[in-house]
Amino acid sequence: MHLKPIFLVGIITVANANGSFTFYTKGVDRLTSWDGVAAQFISNFPFNAADALWKSFQNKISTFVSNNGGSSEINAPEILRPDWVLVKDIIDGKQPLSKLSRNCAD
Repeated sequence: MHLKPIFLVGIITVANANGSFTFYTKGVDRLTSWDGVAAQFISNFPFNAADALWKSFQNKISTFVSNNGGSSEINAPEILRPDWVLVKDIIDGKQPLSKLSRNCAD
């Protein structure tokens, strides 16, 4: 199977008033080939693998912090699966931005 994913990631570090730090990560995966979309539909393979990768990333950071005298907490992930047809319609001006999220004004 030939997957052509689009992958974007960001890490934000926030210094807290008590001297601790909070790390936020956000990533986007998108399948762009018919076989990748079919694999996701049939077995959830591509996105489940991506979700596992993110979870291992969090666990490794937590372990590193703990092993170096700190403490850490892993929050529950927020997993969203955009409707890419809708995203394209919004980009093309066929749908208002508010269709994508209640947080977006038209």
